[in-house]
Amino acid sequence: MMVATALMIAIAGSPVMAQDAPHTVQYDKVRFSYPAWLATGLQIEPLEAIPFIEDMMFAETYPEHIRISLLGYMDGSAYQLPYPLQTPQIHLYPTAAIDTFGYAFAEESATLATLLHERPDLNVYVGASVTSANQHLPFLPWLNSAQILRSHARYLDNGIRYLTLYAQDADFISDRQLFYTFQGLTQSTDGDQYVAVMLPVKTGVLPEAIDTSDVDWDSFAVNYGEYLAATFEQISHMPDDAFNPPLHTLDALVQSIALAYP
Repeated sequence: MMVATALMIAIAGSPVMAQDAPHTVQYDKVRFSYPAWLATGLQIEPLEAIPFIEDMMFAETYPEHIRISLLGYMDGSAYQLPYPLQTPQIHLYPTAAIDTFGYAFAEESATLATLLHERPDLNVYVGASVTSANQHLPFLPWLNSAQILRSHARYLDNGIRYLTLYAQDADFISDRQLFYTFQGLTQSTDGDQYVAVMLPVKTGVLPEAIDTSDVDWDSFAVNYGEYLAATFEQISHMPDDAFNPPLHTLDALVQSIALAYP
């Protein structure tokens, strides 16, 4: 059982510190590194399980896990992550806890394990759609919305990383909504862990804000599939280093995550 005590870590800057100098964070048996400019602090919370009960929103339930929030991300850059995500986060779930919890958590974990074992071409999954459930890539935590876009998918160690968007209904997409995710399985001396990373990225090609005061929503809904496809085309051919942060920077953060190290 986890003791739910949150830890706040403020990262002090230095005028002589190189902006790319990494910060290495150690908490219990977790260690990872990230560049100094990416975040100003962390909130680390060991969370006990919240089991699903009738009339409860499933997105507000989860197995026990460690949640790491990156504070002051990208110098306070505005972003809009899907509910219940509030901040850029890293989640560490014991797979035994996922299996005990069941529901969609166990299904997503099993789907990811199969994907990593079979290693199909991830290009089969990229695209934008509100109806193609077979294109869905594994994702935890459970969100109260649908995965409508997947781009820049690749295998990264024993996991997958991709860019994605989630939405509850037909709406315009701003540059605040796209985010990078890593979904992976890793072994440690304390048992297997499911690692989920959710970090916003900016494209520079999508609008930062959208005026919808004169929108014909009925017409927009009818043509929403075409709008999604056009949005996907805008970003799908962008090189990894054209995003902010560059995708290789976020890949390096993921690859630095070590569990139960000596």
